[in-house]
Amino acid sequence: MAFAPIFLSSTAKQLKTRIGERVYEFLKRELDRAGLFLWAAGDGSVVISAPNGNQAPFYRILRERGATRNAVNVESVHYRNATEGRYTNATICARAGGKKFGRVKLSGSYDDEEMAGWFGAGARPLVLRDVSITNAEQAEFYARRKLAETRRAGWNLVYTVAGHTIPSLATGARSVWAPDTVVQVQDDELGLTDSYYIEKCVFRRNPATTTEVTLMRTSDLVFAKGDAQD
Repeated sequence: MAFAPIFLSSTAKQLKTRIGERVYEFLKRELDRAGLFLWAAGDGSVVISAPNGNQAPFYRILRERGATRNAVNVESVHYRNATEGRYTNATICARAGGKKFGRVKLSGSYDDEEMAGWFGAGARPLVLRDVSITNAEQAEFYARRKLAETRRAGWNLVYTVAGHTIPSLATGARSVWAPDTVVQVQDDELGLTDSYYIEKCVFRRNPATTTEVTLMRTSDLVFAKGDAQD
């Protein structure tokens, strides 16, 4: 797997646990806010990192209409691009300041261009309040992150392919499918041509040897500041 390194800087904010909160719950809550994830490495160690959608594609899924055989034998595919629970734009409101300078209102907004194209700009607004935000830049980023969450929830692409290996674009040799990598997809049946992040791989051997590959749009990988691809 390829991990995107994350460097943590000091902050003036003091982190506080909640009554009855478990250690993992506390870590997950704060890491989610920072866009970080706990990964289990092969040697048993714990890695804190963010999904890396900026890698070069390591695999290719090719489904050409009318072709009798492709580089990847796709057994089945599930594709869903739903608009339920999605919004054309999000606005995050907050207050900043303190006793010395007074409290001021601030906000940040971001648009989902795909939804705006379908329903019209501002047709489905989302307005939220976040007491932890201290400036407009943070508010705009969290608005973008919230829209990315709804996009990920409504968009699903899962391929079930034959076998557990595929020719690697990097080496030419056959490689085992792996999450936290990127695959290049050209699917004439679905009309999809893009590179996608591999979120999850499920290996099965009964009754046949197959791999279930769950994909995400790299533009929806908005977790920590700087993750999103423009």
